[in-house]
Amino acid sequence: MKVPYVVNGLYPNGIGNIVKSLISGLAIDSETTIKCDPSYSLGLYDSVFDSKHIYKGGPFLPWGTYRFLILKDEENDQVHTESSFSNIDVVGRSDVFSTKVAIEENYDRNRLSEKVYNRISNTIRSLIFLPCIHSWVHEYTSCFNPDTTLGISVRTWTAPHERNTIMDSQRRYSFNIYAEAIREELKPDITHVVLSLDNINYADEYLKFISLYPVSVILLKHKPDQNDTQYSFVKMLVLSKCKTVIANKVSTFTDLVFWFGECKSKIRTVS
Repeated sequence: MKVPYVVNGLYPNGIGNIVKSLISGLAIDSETTIKCDPSYSLGLYDSVFDSKHIYKGGPFLPWGTYRFLILKDEENDQVHTESSFSNIDVVGRSDVFSTKVAIEENYDRNRLSEKVYNRISNTIRSLIFLPCIHSWVHEYTSCFNPDTTLGISVRTWTAPHERNTIMDSQRRYSFNIYAEAIREELKPDITHVVLSLDNINYADEYLKFISLYPVSVILLKHKPDQNDTQYSFVKMLVLSKCKTVIANKVSTFTDLVFWFGECKSKIRTVS
């Protein structure tokens, strides 16, 4: 009997790691699913994805990665991108996945081979979100023109779900760094700003700063009928529609924003 791969938290459970694990896993097993973690606020994946993507019990092979893994037969087509991650962990599948080529922290569509881009994009298009996710995303995206919108994803490392604050001690929140990037990216053709924060308590200083510019601001708020997992996905999907996105470095969330936007957005990363 075939035993399917299941994404079950071999790596930290942030949505970036989980979704990248799912996408990479689907390249070798069409029955790859996600195991929910009801004890974790960002582990309620059955409230975001169609049931076909959710583990329902039985024997499985544990699976996890923080990368969009490159297949062996894609190595000659894809240029390796140097990143903050030193090793390429293929979770025991070096027979299928490359240990030489990676594409993390690459936000340049021109550096992606057609073979890799098409495979990952087709997998992303095959993912089925629940109707509520589409509804919430549309509620926001119907209010702005993607071609004239700047997205801002603020990472303060103080969100309620944060677990690895020691690991992230060298990537501290700095309003001044974000403000400088916002100032430079608020071009004359920008009419709207989509503001996403991991901690809503920091919203006022950003709203005050952005109010100095002639733009409309859309603040992505946690709705009363959303859980934390749903809220995170809605933010990611809305940001992916923006022409330009300011986001933090070394982030699987930022990677998803780029890829779910079909690699069209300009991504400006900040520390």
